[in-house]
Amino acid sequence: MNIWEHNDLSNIHVEDFEDSKIYWMDDFYKNPDLVFQFLIEEQPPLWKHDEEDEELMKQTFNTKYFEDRRWDGKPSPGLEILHDKLSDIFGQDTEDRGKLVTNHTIFFADDESRKINDYKNNWWWPHCDSGYNAIVYLNEGEDGTELGTNLYKSLKPDLEQDALPEHARPWVDKSYWKRIAAFKSKYNRLVAFDGFKYKHGMSIENDKWCHETRVNQVLFFTSDEYYES
Repeated sequence: MNIWEHNDLSNIHVEDFEDSKIYWMDDFYKNPDLVFQFLIEEQPPLWKHDEEDEELMKQTFNTKYFEDRRWDGKPSPGLEILHDKLSDIFGQDTEDRGKLVTNHTIFFADDESRKINDYKNNWWWPHCDSGYNAIVYLNEGEDGTELGTNLYKSLKPDLEQDALPEHARPWVDKSYWKRIAAFKSKYNRLVAFDGFKYKHGMSIENDKWCHETRVNQVLFFTSDEYYES
């Protein structure tokens, strides 16, 4: 059985956004519960967390104020079929063909952690990727009322953005970035956007992810512009 079997991709909605396109589809996987169980049956490795890198470990907030884990290229037979079909839709190749990439994030709720995890005044790490990002939200309780992912426009230069590792400065003051779009997360919903063109990041609006690990799958694609940059 291929747990990555999806429903009819002709049901994907396509919307214009500036000079790009947004794609989204509800009821994406035929067996989302099996997908979710596959994602969590083993604990993923900590993301960007190398205990042999002393300088990195001095700077990272990961495991101190939150826990950020990821499957990053886990071989997953059958997933290449989905990669190929989405590649045709987006017109971009992927370097992760047949490999699983995920996000598993939970924020700590003690007083010190709350000072760091100040979602009211900060955005979570606006960043770009190589091309289209397709995200499948997989928390069963997600009903489409919460925001899942933001797109941003720069308001002023942020000289620290590329100077520090992600987990040394994961929260960025909202004065640097304006949110120009936000996608609502819903169980088994796929959303795809141009992650090379737009800075983006997960949307944290309340304490929900202090009590539950936020879990999703990401399928990354690569644009020609990325290769040329």
